[in-house]
Amino acid sequence: MIDKDIIEIAEERNNVYINPDTMMYNRDSREATYGWDAVPKYWIESIKIEEHIEESGGFNNWRKWNREEVAEWVQTNYDCDDETAKEVAFYIS
Repeated sequence: MIDKDIIEIAEERNNVYINPDTMMYNRDSREATYGWDAVPKYWIESIKIEEHIEESGGFNNWRKWNREEVAEWVQTNYDCDDETAKEVAFYIS
């Protein structure tokens, strides 16, 4: 089960409603009976990586790096795909 705080962050960032039991999201409402799609893996993984970076003391000198450099650093230091690294870079740079 994914941590409730991570679900809330993903909902807020993407303007969606997420069912934590099924990991499906909907843009209309929690009670919708149609239009549910699988939550993209990078939504959750990027938040986990960001939290780990914060818990480890933050990202030094990130203001001097562009997003591509941050994404490359994330991908080098965390086992993640390109899309996840770009999502992390978007939010921490």
